[in-house]
Amino acid sequence: MTTAHQDADVVVRIEPWAGTGYAKIRVSPGYREQLQGLLTEADVDNSMGIEFSAGSAAMELISVAVSTPEVWAAVGGAVGAFIGRHVGRRVRVEVSDRMVVDLHGYTRKDAESLMLTIAQLHDRREAEWQQLLRRNSEATTPDQLSDA
Repeated sequence: MTTAHQDADVVVRIEPWAGTGYAKIRVSPGYREQLQGLLTEADVDNSMGIEFSAGSAAMELISVAVSTPEVWAAVGGAVGAFIGRHVGRRVRVEVSDRMVVDLHGYTRKDAESLMLTIAQLHDRREAEWQQLLRRNSEATTPDQLSDA
């Protein structure tokens, strides 16, 4: 995946956050308040996040509670509205291992579809996370520890 600001005026990076019920949305500096306002208008529980990581320092972070596919669809609507406010600019939406580049003419419906795809990715990662937790808890029960 290319670096965030190489080919786009505005970047939105969305990552499911396994094991938390949240997703991270990173946005180009100067755009967080606008996107966060749209998420709030869409009744999506969100807050400004802070992350200590050299790789993400150039992006502003929003933490979003994503408990249902309907919430993901609302996030999609907010991202679609955000993109709609930047018609004529090159907007890149990056999603974990999937990337959509140069979103000129990108519709709200396209954004909602993208969010449903992200919701499926989130559900898959959440299931994998829960499976790892179960496997780890099974390996550390008191009777298994005494056998070691």
